[in-house]
Amino acid sequence: MRPKKTTQKSSTLSIRLYPTEKIALKLLAKNCGLSLSDYLRKTGLNQTIKSRFTPEELSIYQTLVDYRNHFSRISNLIKDQLDFKKEVQHVIEKIDHQLNKISQ
Repeated sequence: MRPKKTTQKSSTLSIRLYPTEKIALKLLAKNCGLSLSDYLRKTGLNQTIKSRFTPEELSIYQTLVDYRNHFSRISNLIKDQLDFKKEVQHVIEKIDHQLNKISQ
């Protein structure tokens, strides 16, 4: 567990925006799971911001994880057929590569 910070944010900054800009920034912040203030702070300080998965993307990601697990099990069951096992392991590597790209 992280220790609590002893300093608090006490300074404010006021900026002028067009209403459409404010809406766009709020939407971007919401997509990242951040408040508008946190979003602006992180972008202003060039910190990495990761957007959250949509429910559909999360479902697809979970399906890929399931496929990877199933192919691993199949690969473990196949002892005698070396060529087929290599193909399955190749598919597993491709899925792993895609999962790593998604999670970064």
